[in-house]
Amino acid sequence: MTAAGADPPGSQPPGTSEEIEYVRAVEERFRALRERPLILSPEDLARVVAWHRRGLPLFLVLDTLEEVFREASARRPPRRPRSLAYCESAIEEAERDWREALVGRRDAPAAAIDAGTLALRAKPTLTASGAPTLLVAHVLAQLERDPGGGLPAERVAALQRELVDGCAAMLTAVERQELEEQVERLVAPYAGGMAAEVRERTRVALRDRLLRRRFRLPDLTLLALAEAPLPHSGGSPAAG
Repeated sequence: MTAAGADPPGSQPPGTSEEIEYVRAVEERFRALRERPLILSPEDLARVVAWHRRGLPLFLVLDTLEEVFREASARRPPRRPRSLAYCESAIEEAERDWREALVGRRDAPAAAIDAGTLALRAKPTLTASGAPTLLVAHVLAQLERDPGGGLPAERVAALQRELVDGCAAMLTAVERQELEEQVERLVAPYAGGMAAEVRERTRVALRDRLLRRRFRLPDLTLLALAEAPLPHSGGSPAAG
């Protein structure tokens, strides 16, 4: 399967020197993660060229590849992706998050949210996340203490803020600096055309998304809006 919007495999050879360097950087990182020699297949080459032409920052692509390989190696049995096709959905998800952050978060729902429904949706992801155990217990307790009641959207946003800030507090000084540098690299190409308020809002949104990905946190607002069936009691999402 080729990337969304890409031409048929092999029809997009890299053109400019910048594009060639982009392809080379992705190929080198993929080779290092695979821990064996390789040359990108025509299909994978077309994917990388398409990512460049869609404007995906190299930093975003490389970071997502590393995350995919970390998750694959943690599976039982461990996996080692052989093609960038394995990483494509994660790249597309990262692209959606990045582009959404650049234009600001979608509006939170105005109506009150059923706390019990949200707790059932959030619990499997929260308990499997990298968030501190006490923080997870606190958030779930807030959701579960009135399972039949309506939870104001502002309270959902506040709980999300607690989750993200609590995880950010776990970072070392070096990790916090690396996170801020990553945010700046993602914002930099667009910062010149942004008002100061929009630029800061974009930084916060990107920082939150990077922390959610790092700690595998759910987006409580999106879970509240979800129409998908509730997970079965005691079950967990199937591995993809």
